[in-house]
Amino acid sequence: ELVRDAAGHWTAGDTLDWRRLPARVEAVVAEHVGRVPAQWQALLQAACVEGGEFTAGIVADAIGVAEADVVRALSGELSQHYQLVTATRVDRIGAQRWLRYRFRHALFETYLYQRLDAVTRTQLHEAIGAALESRYADRPAELPEIALQLARQFEKAGLYLKAAGYGLIAGQRAARLSAYREAGQLLTHSVTLLAAVPDSMERARLETNVQLALGAALLEQGWGTPDRARAFDRALALARQTGATT
Repeated sequence: ELVRDAAGHWTAGDTLDWRRLPARVEAVVAEHVGRVPAQWQALLQAACVEGGEFTAGIVADAIGVAEADVVRALSGELSQHYQLVTATRVDRIGAQRWLRYRFRHALFETYLYQRLDAVTRTQLHEAIGAALESRYADRPAELPEIALQLARQFEKAGLYLKAAGYGLIAGQRAARLSAYREAGQLLTHSVTLLAAVPDSMERARLETNVQLALGAALLEQGWGTPDRARAFDRALALARQTGATT
């Protein structure tokens, strides 16, 4: 649905369905997006896949364009003339500079994303995930901070084993922060993802760790709860299967 914010602007609500959107509104959004030159359409597609707030460098890496060219487009024509995006802030993390932008209206982001075909959407999610991984390659200790974002990108790319691995990292981080309910949800979802992955030693080892982390996260429910017992029982069975225990 459309939701009006405090400033009186119409934005996309959580349940926006373009099939039910008034034709007049969709036509206005389509006209705005359609005016953008073809060479920048791929940039906007990658930006909407990264999310509501996106990063110039990540988008650049995902589409194979120099970051400086992406910044010029975002801060120049796409912002000033076409008024599709706006700069939000600059974050400095170590030696890296992260230039953040967002779409001026969630309608633009939603329209662009829902017009992606299945192949393009999958490829872009994988490319965005890979770009994020690369940016943190020399800072593995900080990876848990973006693990949830990586898990979501790789899940949408259909890379469920990789998504479950980052889901484990995100769940462990939530547990360390005493967010046990969130940890349980993240780890349970990782178990669900792994159910769609073909059997292999790598999958079994990962699920062992996920189940152990899940059992620990469920401690808030009590020592002898069925869910907690099932998690540890499954971890033990997998450990025996992989030869991790006897």
